[in-house]
Amino acid sequence: TYGWLSVTNPAAAVPGIKTETDAALRLRQAYSVAGPSQTMLAGTYAAIAAITEVQRLAVYENDTNSASVSADNPYGLPAHSVTCVVEGGDTEEIADAIMRHKGLGCYTNGDVVTPMTDSGGFTQNIRFYRPTNVPIYVNVVLTPYTGYVSTMADKVKAALLEYLTGFDIAADVSVSLLFGVAIAVNDDVKHPNFGVASITIGKAPGAMAAADIPIDYNEVVSISADNISVGV
Repeated sequence: TYGWLSVTNPAAAVPGIKTETDAALRLRQAYSVAGPSQTMLAGTYAAIAAITEVQRLAVYENDTNSASVSADNPYGLPAHSVTCVVEGGDTEEIADAIMRHKGLGCYTNGDVVTPMTDSGGFTQNIRFYRPTNVPIYVNVVLTPYTGYVSTMADKVKAALLEYLTGFDIAADVSVSLLFGVAIAVNDDVKHPNFGVASITIGKAPGAMAAADIPIDYNEVVSISADNISVGV
């Protein structure tokens, strides 16, 4: 202000925040571009993704005449259907986005059913899925080398937890990739402090194996620190 020479604040200021971060702006721009896209599938995905609090999302289309499993319909979804799997977001907003972007005569597949009325006054049931959480358990056995300390097991556990958290819907769990995550915890992989003797995973503590875990189209991995065991 003109004429002021100094200001003394008795308490620290509360800094402001950006209205929107650059990353959020770029994501919103990507959705807005996809919204009027040439394919209805991409437009449906963009419309749902733009809904507040939607976290993870998968959209599938079966444009064939059959519900049988095939190369064009790997999950055996209903004929001429669109299947949306949505985590988070308001149910009616999601159903509205699907109704407005699905194709004519396209069946909406799912176990969450919401009656919606279109602009012509016709009411139709719009369906979609909420993802089913699949708990994953991990057991890791390390081989200690020179310089190994017990805290390294905790670092391996933290790395695996971070890696498995936030998997996309329908993303499978690969044992070989878990080996890579664990080994990367070494400060120097050329002169490691430990190796990985074995990794077993499973959907229950009593059903562990050194085999990948397939996750279905409407499922998502669920993991917690208590589900991961790391020892020597």
